[in-house]
Amino acid sequence: MYVDDEHIATVFEPAFYMRDLPKGDHEIKIQVIQNDHTPYEGLEEVLSITVE
Repeated sequence: MYVDDEHIATVFEPAFYMRDLPKGDHEIKIQVIQNDHTPYEGLEEVLSITVE
């Protein structure tokens, strides 16, 4: 998982919490990767959020 192009976590669960994000606009990227750490094609999602 990436926040603003910075890798912040490797998540193995289907759900997770994101805490302590500063106020403002952020881009969240989730990628599904293979065991060799290469991404699966088409299994990426980018979300834009605003923390108020």
